[in-house]
Amino acid sequence: MSIPSSYKPIASCKAIAGCLVLIALAASGCTYSGGKLAYMMGLGKGPLIPAEHTFTDGKLLVFVDDTHDQVDWPAARGYLFDEVSQELIRKEATTKIIPQESIDALRLTMPDFRKRGCREIGERLGADEVLWIEIHDFLATKEFTDANDAAIWVVTVKVLNAQETKSRSRVRLWPRSPEGHLVSASLAASEIQMLSNRDAITRELAEKLGFTISRLFYEHREEDE
Repeated sequence: MSIPSSYKPIASCKAIAGCLVLIALAASGCTYSGGKLAYMMGLGKGPLIPAEHTFTDGKLLVFVDDTHDQVDWPAARGYLFDEVSQELIRKEATTKIIPQESIDALRLTMPDFRKRGCREIGERLGADEVLWIEIHDFLATKEFTDANDAAIWVVTVKVLNAQETKSRSRVRLWPRSPEGHLVSASLAASEIQMLSNRDAITRELAEKLGFTISRLFYEHREEDE
């Protein structure tokens, strides 16, 4: 008997396998509820979102760049570097991140450091790739005028090939847009009122922004924390 071309299976093999496991667990006297068991099996969760870019096994330079002098809180860039680096390591998106101390040392010894390109800085530090985070807007204060975006941090994100020295068109690995991928984090007035000072506001912004940036580079579900 031929199968009509319009025929679609009523369930995927994965779903069927999941149902069989649930039945087996229920029969064995397992005390988990059906809903909780289904969630543990991955049923009912949102679809997996793939990484936008996969880093190589080589060294990664996370470079938080404030060319436009937007940040007026000295520790802010360091907080964001730490949040992004720790999350990438935790999720095994990379295993080799060049430490902030190496960047600071090069900043002191490299002539015209601020005029050098991120690719060149990455090459000098032995990186294979550079995660370039360029700051475009930053506001972290206890005095706010907008109740919804009382504190905000806006960046663009790019990934560069630090070892590409021959062709400028091949330096940017991600995204396709030369402007980069826009990412932001904000805090409402109600959230700011719960924080003790400006440093705490900056840390909270860095945590939110660092998490959003890092998730671009590993597979995740929308509801994952």
